[in-house]
Amino acid sequence: MSAEPVLEVRHLNSYYQQGRTLFGQKGKHRQVLHDISFSIAQGEIVGLVGESGCGKTTLSRTLLGMIHDYDGEIIHHSERPQMVFQDPYSSLNPSKTIGWILEEPLRIQGKLSAPERKAAVIRMLERVGLGAEYAARKPHELSGGQRQRVSIASAVITRPRLVIADEPVSALDVTIQAQILRLLVDLKQEYDLSYLFISHDLNVVYRLHHPLYGGGRPGRPGAGHERGCHRGAEHGGRTLRPPAAPLYPTASGSCGMTEILAEGPSPRVEEGPFHFTAP
Repeated sequence: MSAEPVLEVRHLNSYYQQGRTLFGQKGKHRQVLHDISFSIAQGEIVGLVGESGCGKTTLSRTLLGMIHDYDGEIIHHSERPQMVFQDPYSSLNPSKTIGWILEEPLRIQGKLSAPERKAAVIRMLERVGLGAEYAARKPHELSGGQRQRVSIASAVITRPRLVIADEPVSALDVTIQAQILRLLVDLKQEYDLSYLFISHDLNVVYRLHHPLYGGGRPGRPGAGHERGCHRGAEHGGRTLRPPAAPLYPTASGSCGMTEILAEGPSPRVEEGPFHFTAP
């Protein structure tokens, strides 16, 4: 029996108003997302791959209600889905301590007393690889990787069922990327999370798990997926097929997958569990 969905998207179209004319009239109404349909099951990781400017962040913001100019259906089967942003520094309040930042979602949730919230913050800091001493620090006192760990902790501390990760490792160096991806996988397994993982880098998605959709123009991932390769008129791109087996590299470096891309050769796999090179 398949897992129940935490998110269903049906025929989603999203739009932007492009400024105003010289005489104050509304500018052109531009469609950014085109007839997108997909679902995410409980405990599933869905990777969305596309080049910069193709609408990935627009999709994530539309799903979370930050963009209201859309039509189609967005059905959340979970409460308060969370987001991990590309730039953790811009998503963390620079005037507050890390402890305050992590406690704020718990205050909003309203289920724990003040002592319980503080204890939960310490546990979460330790869980993401930071110590209790980080609770008194501010974002500018942390490195980029440490700030991203705080951002992830803030997203999962309320135990959501769905987390949308928008380019969470693109600003980090390769070594820190591997650590953050490992942390995301561990948290997913521990808390039974579902991820919509957004990236422009196929290598990163290969490292994580289950690359399902990819593309240039945001068209219909489901339809492009069935046809094998979908090329958009504006941006071009390739649609990924579902893997024959989960992407869990073994110690020998074999990932147990063939023909991940709908066209072109399979990715080259270098020695080691977390080193992949796109063709």
